[in-house]
Amino acid sequence: MKILWVKYIRVIVLMSLMVLSPNVSMTQETQAPHLIITPENVDDISHLLDYQSHTSRTYGIAFDLEGRHLFAVGENEGENFSVFTVFSLENREFRIPEQPQLRGLQDVQFIAGSLAIDETMLLIMNGNIVVWDILSDAPVGVISQNYSTITTHLGHRWILVASGETGLLSVWDIPSLPPSPTAEPPPPPPPEPPFDWIASLKGATQLDGPIADVGYDPVHGILVLGRDGNLHRLLLNEGFIFEHSETLPQEPPVGAQPQVVARDKDLIAFDSEQEWIAYAGSYQDVVVYDYDEGQQLLRYPVDEFVVCLMTSPNKDLLVIGDNGPNATLIFINTSTFEEVGRVNIGSFISDCAFSPDGTMIATATEVGVTSLWGIQ
Repeated sequence: MKILWVKYIRVIVLMSLMVLSPNVSMTQETQAPHLIITPENVDDISHLLDYQSHTSRTYGIAFDLEGRHLFAVGENEGENFSVFTVFSLENREFRIPEQPQLRGLQDVQFIAGSLAIDETMLLIMNGNIVVWDILSDAPVGVISQNYSTITTHLGHRWILVASGETGLLSVWDIPSLPPSPTAEPPPPPPPEPPFDWIASLKGATQLDGPIADVGYDPVHGILVLGRDGNLHRLLLNEGFIFEHSETLPQEPPVGAQPQVVARDKDLIAFDSEQEWIAYAGSYQDVVVYDYDEGQQLLRYPVDEFVVCLMTSPNKDLLVIGDNGPNATLIFINTSTFEEVGRVNIGSFISDCAFSPDGTMIATATEVGVTSLWGIQ
C-alpha cells in the first residue's frame, strides 16, 4: 500500500506548490456578464481570450461545477511528464504545478455528490484514477484499473471506468468520507497520507472490442460506443451484473472508416427527457437515434474527424467539434436537428467543454492553447 501511494504523495506536494503565471491577458469586457448561448444567437459567438497552458499538447479540459475555474491536462512533446493547469475565470489567475513529477495524465473530470463532498475531481492517469477533493485540494483515494481511459459517474458513490484498448468495463465503489471541515489551504503533507484506501470493484464485463466512449443515461442505461462505430446499451442490475441489452441500429455511411480513432471520450451526447442520443458512429459523422421511435433520425456528415460531441446545459444545442487544420464547432438545434451556425477555431483542437451556466465554450488546441468563446 505504501508503494502504491508514493507518487500520489508527490502530487499533494506539487499541487501545494502551484504558482501564478503572468502570461495571461484578458480584456475588461470579458469580465462582464455573458449571454446564454442558444440556437437563436449562435452567430453572435466571438472569441473571448486565449491562454497558453504551458504544454505542447492538451489532452482534456473541464470546467468545475460552478464554472469558476477551467482545468486542463496535457504534456510536452518528447518529455516524459504531464502538466496540470488551473485558470481562474474570476480573477484571471493561471496556476501550474511544479514539474516533472506528474506523469501519464490523460483527462480531468468533475462529479458532484460523491464521497459526501460537494465537488470531486477525477484525474485520469495511466492505469489509475486519482480521486481529488477540491475543497481541501488533496487526493482522497484512487481507482486502479489497467489502461483506464474513460470514466462517467453513475450516481451515489459509483464510478464507471472503461479501459479503451482492452474493452474492459467496470463499476467501482469509492468509500464515503465526511466533508472537508475547512476551505483553508491544507498543512504540509505528513510522511504517510491520512488515508490509504483503494476503490472497491463492484462489477465488470468484457466487451468484444475496444471502447471509444461511455455514457450514463439514467433513463435508458449505460451507453458504450465501440471503436467499430456501434453503440451498445447495457443495463446494470442491483447485483452490479451487466446485462447486454441491445446494439442500436444504424445505417452505415458510404466510405465510413470506424477503425480510425480520433480520440477516446466525448463522442456521446444525449437528452433523456427528449428521448434522443447522438454519437460519432464513424468518427467522421454523427448519428442521432430516437429512443421513442426506435430508429435512426439522421446521420450528419462532418468533413474531418469528430473530437468532441456535447450538448448545452439546457440541451437545446448539440455541438460537434471536428479536428481539421481549421477546426470548427458546429451547432445543431435539437428541436429541429438542423444546423444553426458554426464557429471557426482556426487550428486543430483536442477537446471542448461547455461552462455549467451555458454562457461559454472552452476549446483546447493541439499546440497547448486553451480558448474561451461566448457572447459579449
